[in-house]
Amino acid sequence: MNRAAPRRIGAIEVGFRLVRVLEAADGPLPLKDLSERAGMPPSKAYAYCASFLHEGLLAQDAVTGRYGLGPLAMSLGVAALRQSDLVEVARRDSTALSEETTCSVLLCTWGNRGPAIVYRVDGKRRGPTSVRVGYVLPLWRSAAGRVFLAYLPERDTAALLSEEEPALTAAEVTAEIARIRAAGFALTGEADEFSGIAAPVIDHDGNLVAALTLSRPYDENTRERRLELGGVVRAAAAAISKQLGHATQAASAPVSVKGSPRGLGKTNATNRI
Repeated sequence: MNRAAPRRIGAIEVGFRLVRVLEAADGPLPLKDLSERAGMPPSKAYAYCASFLHEGLLAQDAVTGRYGLGPLAMSLGVAALRQSDLVEVARRDSTALSEETTCSVLLCTWGNRGPAIVYRVDGKRRGPTSVRVGYVLPLWRSAAGRVFLAYLPERDTAALLSEEEPALTAAEVTAEIARIRAAGFALTGEADEFSGIAAPVIDHDGNLVAALTLSRPYDENTRERRLELGGVVRAAAAAISKQLGHATQAASAPVSVKGSPRGLGKTNATNRI
């Protein structure tokens, strides 16, 4: 039986005709040429360009007025390449980790609202079935979120953490970050909605690019078992990091993290997983 085609938003498709023209162009274009190549009146093209400029998808030369692709377009291209390579590299190791532990395995990268799932392998014990690819996990109440909290600069996480967990103290956050960086993995409690164990994936430049997570790994909820699984996840994340060109995977902070954990003593908000 043929399925109906998914409903699309025509205005977006029309607007992206401009983006595709610029993608194929050798350089920035004046509005007249851009609108002609996209097959729309200049007034209509101008309105789309104004919106795309506001979002950073396009840029306009202040002197010539010509339009070109903007910083967001470049960021999206780099992110797509990075995530594509990352998922491909992590695929085999994630499957092996799921088979070894019987848990679901999540691979999360950092988005503008926190850690987003970009790949998932379902285990025999699946965990929350609603948590699918594209789902954004909380910063403090998920193991993946705590990994990003521990290794990203405070400027990237402070506002989100304060919004999610306004009652958290700086001392609580600093203590958790120190524990994660010492152990090389983060974990949540068995009662947490997004309970799990996660470890950092580091690229060739020593930057945190993802968190590898076991979802609901509490078949035997003892401290010894949780620490054992933490070591397993840490080793799997280290193997993926090595394939990305990272020479060593220390149990503490990646190379790009310097000094005391995020200077959290200066703020009364803390980051959550």
